[in-house]
This record gives sequence, structure tokens and C-alpha cells, in this order.
Amino acid sequence: MLKYIIILSSIFFILVGSSCGKRHGKPTRVVLKHPVTYDFVNCNVDKWQSKESFEANDKCIKEYEDKGYEIWGTKQ
Repeated sequence: MLKYIIILSSIFFILVGSSCGKRHGKPTRVVLKHPVTYDFVNCNVDKWQSKESFEANDKCIKEYEDKGYEIWGTKQ
């Protein structure tokens, strides 16, 4: 019985640790504002927070910055 508790505990800590490592300190939501029109847009990471999600979010941010938007705020 103790063996199963140790195994389950190890699996739990591995899963929790790996999910925390996915974020890389990057924000999951970025709000951008256009300085002339004052339009606001959001670029968000999906709930799985995969590497691909963060890459797509970075692409979203860059596309809006190329259109003149500026980062107004972020959320971890």
C-alpha cells in the first residue's frame, strides 16, 4: 500500500511541476491599445498553455504591434 502511495505522489508532483514549467514567465493575456483610435484588442494563450499557444500569442502580439498597437497591460 505504501508503494502505491509513493508512486501516486510522485506522479502528482511530476504533473504539477511540468504544468508550472510551461509558462516560461510569459503573460497569458496581453491587452493592446491603438494610440490614435483607442481601440483595445486581446491576445490570449489557450487553457492548455502549450509551447505552441505561447508562440501563437507572440505572433498575435507582433501582428497588432505592426499595425501600430501598443501593449497596454498583461496578466500572468
